[in-house]
Amino acid sequence: MSVWNSAGTWEEKDMSAWMNGKLKQLLVGLQAQADNGVAVESTKVVKCEGEARVLNVRGKKRAGFEYQLEVSWKATVSGSSEKKGSILFDDVSETSIDDLEMRVTVQGAADAHADQAKRAALSLRPQFQKIFQDLIAEALGGPVS
Repeated sequence: MSVWNSAGTWEEKDMSAWMNGKLKQLLVGLQAQADNGVAVESTKVVKCEGEARVLNVRGKKRAGFEYQLEVSWKATVSGSSEKKGSILFDDVSETSIDDLEMRVTVQGAADAHADQAKRAALSLRPQFQKIFQDLIAEALGGPVS
């Protein structure tokens, strides 16, 4: 809390640069083996737009963020066929983590392998959710598991 704000009514700190760097670092290299046997990995953060802030309202710290993200992925289907695509997060915020909406696209023709790869990419959801939750805790100065 700032010296000038001794009552602690409202203070906001921009954390956007910090959050952008963390997202670009942490969202790459996530791996999962989906229940359909397809291995998937996030490969690149293509889009990272938004803002993050820590608020101090009446002496209580709160983290807030709103982002639009696109993450590239690749999947190996049936041991040899590789599929690629993107995961789009149109509106990620501190209030949407539990119901995180992911739109998955697959490059190339729609076929059985594309469907399997898409399901595999969706299996990364719990890892994305944990990263967002951990970033909120870190921004607030709390423990990150």
